Amino acid sequence: MTQHPPFDDGPDDLDKSCMLASRQAERFHGIVKEFLYGTVPIKNAYAFKDRVKPFTDIREKVLRKRKIRPSYEPADVKDASGFRIVCLFNCDIPRALEDVISLIKTEGKNIKGGMVRIGLEDIKEIEIHNNRRENDPHSIVGKVKDILDREDLRSKLVKSKPQPDFSSYSSVHVILETNLLDSGRRFLVATEIQLRSVFEEAWSEISHRLGYGPDKRAAAEQAVPLDKSDERWKIHLDALKALADGCAQYSDNIAMEAGYSYKQEGIRKDKTLEPRSIDSDADDWQALFKDVSSERFHRLKFAFSERNRAEALAQVKDGKAAAAFLNAGHLFEALLRETEAQGHG
Repeated sequence: MTQHPPFDDGPDDLDKSCMLASRQAERFHGIVKEFLYGTVPIKNAYAFKDRVKPFTDIREKVLRKRKIRPSYEPADVKDASGFRIVCLFNCDIPRALEDVISLIKTEGKNIKGGMVRIGLEDIKEIEIHNNRRENDPHSIVGKVKDILDREDLRSKLVKSKPQPDFSSYSSVHVILETNLLDSGRRFLVATEIQLRSVFEEAWSEISHRLGYGPDKRAAAEQAVPLDKSDERWKIHLDALKALADGCAQYSDNIAMEAGYSYKQEGIRKDKTLEPRSIDSDADDWQALFKDVSSERFHRLKFAFSERNRAEALAQVKDGKAAAAFLNAGHLFEALLRETEAQGHG
């Protein structure tokens, strides 16, 4: 069990609130992750990433935000759960966003047997970080706005202007906020879905590894100037961003001339490949295993759960998938052997 380090500079109730926020984010994150797997925006993506902020990161963000807004609480952290859809081309971002919105609109009402319901009304914010002029032919702002107008979501747009000098970041962020049913109670939970190009992703990873991006954002939030000492490498990093933007623009031009087309073939998962959960169609399962003991039935459920986890890991090329498949196989084999032995006994 992970032990969280003690803090000397904050009240115990803040620690408890941050721990609760982290636990609820992790639970909601798992549900949304399963919901997104196998869908068109993920299949068409160059990469799909996700993460849950640990307790310590939530607490650090709350303390930082309270310097500007003293009433800021752990529940106000809307990106404790986060997903990132990385598109190969910048021009794919509006189309991927359209697919995400369609997925929420058509299939979000009955996730996990009603444990969570997500609809367009649960999209709380859509934020465009854009480092291009809005009339730039390579800007995605106009196309994103057209999509939001068609879905009557324009009122959710909170930012659509180019970023100031302290930020050269470009991306589209969608904030979902809904209620999670847990032990008979409902908790308000949120997640953030980011959409960006592969070139933006590469530059962001480099700047994050060097500790550059967070420093600039923190300075902007606190309205203080950046430390000007030893900034030569930062100037080169900004130059690298300009090159990355140029590569993104050039790749879009190449894709256009090559006749590239983003595949929008509906947003439903491939039902023929989707693992069936033993918790779905409960009546059918109960009829099928009516003669199985309660203990063995729960072991069977666990085996199915492990198989589904392996499928999910395999879809994102996680190295742990093989071990999960092997473990699921051993669980099913043990149950089969027991059943056969009982039949011959």
